[in-house]
Amino acid sequence: VDPDGQSDRGEDDIPRILEKFASRTFADAAILTLHRNDEEPELVGSISRNKRSWAAKPVLDLLASGLISHAKSRAKAASLQWLKPRDGGSGTRALTCTAADDGEICLQVTAVFGRINRVQEFASEQIASKLLPVLAGYFRLWLHSRRQQRRISALQAALNMSDVATVILDGNGAVVGENISATAMFEQNDVLRKSRHALSAVCRGETPKLHAAMDSVMLEGGHAYPFSLSRKGYGRPLMSVLSSIDKRPEIRSDPSFILCIYDSARDLGDGLKRCCEAYRLTKTETRLVEQLVSGMTLGEAASRMRIAEATARSYLKQIFFKTQTGRQSDLVRVMLLSIARTSASAAIQ
Repeated sequence: VDPDGQSDRGEDDIPRILEKFASRTFADAAILTLHRNDEEPELVGSISRNKRSWAAKPVLDLLASGLISHAKSRAKAASLQWLKPRDGGSGTRALTCTAADDGEICLQVTAVFGRINRVQEFASEQIASKLLPVLAGYFRLWLHSRRQQRRISALQAALNMSDVATVILDGNGAVVGENISATAMFEQNDVLRKSRHALSAVCRGETPKLHAAMDSVMLEGGHAYPFSLSRKGYGRPLMSVLSSIDKRPEIRSDPSFILCIYDSARDLGDGLKRCCEAYRLTKTETRLVEQLVSGMTLGEAASRMRIAEATARSYLKQIFFKTQTGRQSDLVRVMLLSIARTSASAAIQ
């Protein structure tokens, strides 16, 4: 913690930490590299105290690549080691420290010296060894935070691929997270509205349903609670399912509930076409499937497509073969269950 009380945390603090490390070890530059198995290292951050010699980032990139060839076999064997970069000058030295290692990813902090004598080497190594426990503690947390943030980003991207409006609520019923489909639903303002403190229904008398669902989920130990939500006007009600998160929240402001809202009136055209493409159906076969999924009989679909019913039945046999189904009802069920939107852009529009 700095004298002004600011803590070294977050991505923006890495250059500051490297600057402190370089300053205290009397180095000209410092770099932070991430090593994964036998892959080439990733340059996470770098700073230069000597603007003339070390300001160019490509020089540091080359230095990082040079270090790994010397340290690859010994990176985990020692916490501190002196290296001579492959492309460095005759007086150039580098002191590398294994700051964190979780078995899959290794973080190394390296101090780079343009010129250094034996006495300075000893002093820098002693200082680095004292700083290493502090660096190790920080970067262990940094690796954990990085892994969690990547995981959260991936889960958020997965939620955004779905046209099911998904909302994360805290123990008070306030929104703490949402996917793109939920954002579009809030913008339409015909089912739910969110405020800073709570989620509420647009239609009068619907908000108690949300509260009853949360109470039921809490009492029944996380059992999913289905209920319907009315829309403003005379639109078809939306089916909703509320469930609790896996881990019990410690405080009421923690994420506590997951609310999924399904719109059965949403047009399935784009998703159905992609589904038919996945099953390698022809354009004519796709048109027939679209009619059948919409609720038409085979005769009605043939009439709409202006083909004979016998011809439509022939197309249907080919569809059965490609989708491994045997009846029209099975085909409709498979298609409805197989629809997966690859983007929520349709929900935004």
